[in-house]
Amino acid sequence: MTTDVRDPRYMQILQAWRTSAQDLVARWKRPRTWNKHAAPTRPGRHLDASIVLLICVSVLVVAVYTDESIALAMRQTPDFIRTLFSQITKLGTSGWIFLLSALVAGGALAFTGQFRKRIDVGLKVLAARATFIFVLNAGSGLFSQFLKHVFGRARPKLLDIVGPFHFDAFSVNAASTSFPSGHAITAFATCVALACFVPAWRKAFFGIAVLVGLSRIIIGAHFPSDVLAGAAIGWGSYVVLARQCARRRIVFAAKGETSFRLRGTGLMEPAVLAVWDRLRGLPPA
Repeated sequence: MTTDVRDPRYMQILQAWRTSAQDLVARWKRPRTWNKHAAPTRPGRHLDASIVLLICVSVLVVAVYTDESIALAMRQTPDFIRTLFSQITKLGTSGWIFLLSALVAGGALAFTGQFRKRIDVGLKVLAARATFIFVLNAGSGLFSQFLKHVFGRARPKLLDIVGPFHFDAFSVNAASTSFPSGHAITAFATCVALACFVPAWRKAFFGIAVLVGLSRIIIGAHFPSDVLAGAAIGWGSYVVLARQCARRRIVFAAKGETSFRLRGTGLMEPAVLAVWDRLRGLPPA
């Protein structure tokens, strides 16, 4: 059985995807809602700089005082614990997040136009949030790879040979891409976003992010400072992208000069339930 892409149903889906993409591009090009001419000395800027400085100092302290000792201690980890965390660490792999977020966004848009207006709006909210997670992981992932190769830090498995602070700048060797942890960046960026989208599951999402970070240390893939830096970069990537989206009223809306709030609260769950009922063949509520 072949699929005719000229079928009106598929043409409607393709048109929905095209319209959504055009709307997203148009929103991104709109003037920012925050005052871009505001003085650069506003409190928010000072606060951001202080947080970055605190994170840098924390990473340095952790690196100096704990990296070597913890990396050596992790070599004594029992095999069953190492095996368990080698599975947990896969949650920080970006490939499945890209696939799932793309499927959710595409699937949500495919169902638009089949329900009443409020449900359609909820489906567009779901698609926008899934797209946000896709873009968030793409951007933070590229930044992660850039930093990894710029620093070229040797991984813990080379500890006995080169020590904990060996850097081979601009190296393309996988054994010299320890700083920062890409899995930690992916896990924290994704889980912080999901915690914002689904506050009721906030603790679960943060727990998953922490477990992924710990797994990178336990299996000997990264030093603690690599994971701490990755967690900070992942969280920071979410904040940066959310602020940029808020200025254009995409997923978020501006709230004050530097803060933002989530848009579409309360619209997504009814839309998901409506699609679920449709897939089960139930009549619309």
